[in-house]
Amino acid sequence: MAEDWGYDEINFNVGCPSPRVNSGNFGASLMKDPEKVAKCIESLKNNCNLPVTIKHRIGVDNEDSFIHLNNFVRCVANAGADRFAIHARKAILKGLNPKQNRTIPPLKYDLVKKLKKINPELLIEINGGFSNINQSLEALNDFDGVMIGRSVYKHPLRWSEIDQRIYGINKKTNSASNIIFSLIPYIEKHLSNGGKSWDICKHLINLVEGIPRAKVWRNQISTKSIKKELDIGYLIKLTSRLKEMGY
Repeated sequence: MAEDWGYDEINFNVGCPSPRVNSGNFGASLMKDPEKVAKCIESLKNNCNLPVTIKHRIGVDNEDSFIHLNNFVRCVANAGADRFAIHARKAILKGLNPKQNRTIPPLKYDLVKKLKKINPELLIEINGGFSNINQSLEALNDFDGVMIGRSVYKHPLRWSEIDQRIYGINKKTNSASNIIFSLIPYIEKHLSNGGKSWDICKHLINLVEGIPRAKVWRNQISTKSIKKELDIGYLIKLTSRLKEMGY
């Protein structure tokens, strides 16, 4: 199905610590059963021509030793996994909620470095805690890739020079105001179909940060959107002010 729909790869995620996910015996709880994960990877590989990758933690609950991690990775690698994206925290399934599982278990990059060192033939990318381009470039000295998740969502323009820094692609950075203006037709269509402005604005407000009165701008958009009082004219007015300031 994924192949028919034109996807580039299938990623098998066994890193999610959500109680709802784990109650169904999938997500991070599957790390306790590497043979089952291997069978899933093998089945995917046998039924499509796409790369099959896996995202996982360094361990689950008390099963967080390097031996457990290496055994899990070797088992899954033997089943044909093409790449490993490893969140360098363990998952604690009881006692922590998903949000806490993203910050409380300590990051242990050294375990993933060791894993890569003794398995040089495997493609291993690191995930967890990377908040800027410099950190990511440094990590590429030890890993085959760096997976960035929430930082891109929370601080999108902070990453706007990534292609230039890594691939040498010289491309003018787009401003927050130009990006928002480009979304106006999409927002208008969404509103005309009965949608709410907050559906979109809650995502685009992250574009405005690190500039004078950024918090005021975000609060104005948020308050109006949540109260269903935001119209396109008001959004254009506020965004025009950003453009006048050079942002």
